[in-house]
Amino acid sequence: MGLDRGFGEWLNENMFVKSLLQRLGLGIKQARKSPVARDRERFEADVREQFQKLKDKGLSIPVFTL
Repeated sequence: MGLDRGFGEWLNENMFVKSLLQRLGLGIKQARKSPVARDRERFEADVREQFQKLKDKGLSIPVFTL
């Protein structure tokens, strides 16, 4: 890795190192999520949890998505 080259260029040339860092969770930049998207994900997780509780009790509610 020369002084005139950036770390990103070096990683692109050395895909093994890049894939290793990604597997370790060090090379992945998480994209910024909007508050609306985070709220939607929380809502969906809560609904999924409620349906799972009903299913565990023996109640089945068919849900269709378009």
